[in-house]
Amino acid sequence: MEPSIYDLLKDQETLLGNNVDPYSYISPSAYDTAWLAIVPDSNTPIQPMFVECFNWILDNQKEQGFWGDVDKRGLPTIETLPATIACVIALNKWNEGRNKQDKGLSFLEANLEKLLTQHSESFSRWFVIVFPSMVALVSSVGLGFNFSDRSKLALMNLSYNRAQILQREEIFDENHYIPLASCLEALPPSSYDHADIIKNLNSDGSLYQSPSATAQAFMATGNADCLIYLQSVVQRCPQGVPQSFPIDEELLKLSIVDHIQKLGLAEHFKQDTGRILAEAYRNYKNKEYSSSESGQQEIRQHVENNPEYFSSVMLDVFKATELMFPEEIELDEARSFSRNSLEKVLSIGQCPSLTNVIEHEINIPWITQMGHLQNRMWIEEENNNFWMGKGSFHMLQSPHKDNLRQLAIKNFESRQSTYKHELEELKRWTRINRLSDLGFGRERTTYCYFAIASCDSVGASLRMMVSKLAILITVTDDFYDTEGSILELRALTDAIRRWDVIGLSGHNKTIFKALDNFMTLVAAKHQQQHGMDISYYHRAVVSACNCYYFIPRSPPSPLN
Repeated sequence: MEPSIYDLLKDQETLLGNNVDPYSYISPSAYDTAWLAIVPDSNTPIQPMFVECFNWILDNQKEQGFWGDVDKRGLPTIETLPATIACVIALNKWNEGRNKQDKGLSFLEANLEKLLTQHSESFSRWFVIVFPSMVALVSSVGLGFNFSDRSKLALMNLSYNRAQILQREEIFDENHYIPLASCLEALPPSSYDHADIIKNLNSDGSLYQSPSATAQAFMATGNADCLIYLQSVVQRCPQGVPQSFPIDEELLKLSIVDHIQKLGLAEHFKQDTGRILAEAYRNYKNKEYSSSESGQQEIRQHVENNPEYFSSVMLDVFKATELMFPEEIELDEARSFSRNSLEKVLSIGQCPSLTNVIEHEINIPWITQMGHLQNRMWIEEENNNFWMGKGSFHMLQSPHKDNLRQLAIKNFESRQSTYKHELEELKRWTRINRLSDLGFGRERTTYCYFAIASCDSVGASLRMMVSKLAILITVTDDFYDTEGSILELRALTDAIRRWDVIGLSGHNKTIFKALDNFMTLVAAKHQQQHGMDISYYHRAVVSACNCYYFIPRSPPSPLN
């Protein structure tokens, strides 16, 4: 039996709870986990130091033979190529899982050309640096696999681009947002010395907070600080390590809140999302943020030089500037800068997983976007991307990803069913009040309801009332503009001022009775909910507003 929306909600009650480990939200990096599995034990070099990482490799090979993440269609991503090679190398190093090694190599042979061809215009800088090195490494341990001619050509191009990067950049050049040293495991040993590694370690013992690079740094130098860092990573993330560590846990929680809102599930997680947002705001207020002009320029330069790494950030900046006042010059500048950065990302094609979302945000202003349809787009897009990491986007991990998506689909279908029922009720109301039989102007029942229903914050009762009012305004406006004669307009205007149907007939009578029916309904609803009769006040407002509909025509000027 298929679970109901209530069953799915019950399963997700602890999703944002205080006791949930934030690292359980994101997918582990098969590539980085494999590199930690390669590290030999200092006391017993014939076995891995981090057995948890090695066991993760044994337990997490996909049915098709690869390790790593899949895209929205369930197909392997381009990052699975170096990840699978790294996992195969780790298994081979400890002479385990021969069948898994063969299965991984078979996957590479069968899918290498297809994946390289599909992504030939969008290889990330990380992939260009790492993949040729991993191919060379797997061959050096006697585990080579067959290449097609097209794969060989693609690998030659990647190797050439890699050589260009290595020639152009310094290993520890911090002018690049992701320095080459963060891929130390993929660099030739002759390109760096041990002293440079130790000199550039972070205070936590990591090399640019990259587990794979720090694993290589430890194997090269035996540095105790590197070991302490690696041990802390595995202790914190025993079920596979992330591509960078530590992560900003507050940013991660905010990303999940954002993801829940995009899926249209915010109403089901109000308490938890409210708590997280309040906590983030308190932390923001308690911090001092300052940056010199040179510091701001440095940040700007990083974004301009590495637009793909800041694509999700720039997308958020662009969306935030949708609401601003004319005198807010800094926001206007931020909007222009973020838009230029996003357009550059689209032009170079290095963030295919964000392409549709970026194009949508740039081309459709926020004020015209309809929440319910936005939710559907995000459900169908289903990238679950948070922010750009070392080699790819951090992604929401299963089962959270699958459960939230299933819940979002159920929630969307439930709302869609509600909307269909309400629209039928609205059409029935227009027929009962004979508004659909007037035979002139715009009969916009569906249009009016669609416009109102797109506002997510509007409840069912208010949604129906505002939709009826919109229909009445449309019909009445058309009657005053195009259909009614001067005598009819005077009669209707006078009847509304008096609030009396006597003397009306035809279209006049139909419009007035529909308006009276609507006002009676609104007053009854308010009486029921708040115990107060507001019919007189509503009619007074309608009478006053109706005066603006009818301006008596001036008599023609006499000829001179």
